[in-house]
Amino acid sequence: MGLQPTGLTRGARRREASIVASFCWQRAVVGRRDAGQEPVLAKAGVGELVLPAVEGSGPVEAWIIDDTGFPKKGRHSVGVARQYCGQLGKQDNCQVAVSLSLANHDASLPIAYRLYLPEDWAKDQARRHKAKVPEAIAFQTKPEIAFEQIKAARTAGLPQGVVLMDAGYGNDTSLRTEITALGMSYVAGIGPNTSVWPPGAAPLPPQTRSWRGRPQTRLQRDGEHQPITVKACPGEGRGHLP
Repeated sequence: MGLQPTGLTRGARRREASIVASFCWQRAVVGRRDAGQEPVLAKAGVGELVLPAVEGSGPVEAWIIDDTGFPKKGRHSVGVARQYCGQLGKQDNCQVAVSLSLANHDASLPIAYRLYLPEDWAKDQARRHKAKVPEAIAFQTKPEIAFEQIKAARTAGLPQGVVLMDAGYGNDTSLRTEITALGMSYVAGIGPNTSVWPPGAAPLPPQTRSWRGRPQTRLQRDGEHQPITVKACPGEGRGHLP
């Protein structure tokens, strides 16, 4: 159920995603207190069964953040809303699940899979009650869910790799900063208007205070120390993120 050989057809990937999502929503979201705060597939024993097979072809090299959209009709399925659906390639009525997978060149194993609850759903007590969404579940953005999954996977002691994410997650400055703070490396897609520091440039260090109080941690900028957008960066957009 969890193994994703790189040669799978689009249809096979969709069927696998549907099976995994169904399992996780039943076990980790609807009517459950824990509501998927941990890597549910690893909890269910799938990690112990499948991870050795994945590592049989080589060590884990990447942690992949992604999400999967499931087209839906109506408004009663948990988390259904008009939002971007990857299967359709456009905005439409769907559910979305955020996932974290461990991968090498030959296979990937989803070890966390959580339903995204849009803010309108999170605030609608009547819909929450009808769908049996636990009270403990508050609104979180997709990047926030992804970071919770990363922290849980680290706590579980799973083999680490470089975090890979598309621009839907890479554009989130907080996520990039938090991943770096964990001592992990990442490769992220970013939009052309994302701010970067060109080669050889960097922000100024935090200001020092001559009086008592909390030390400053915010990096400084002045007229000569300013980031630029990716599309304005020389050398085909090479630079480093602030």
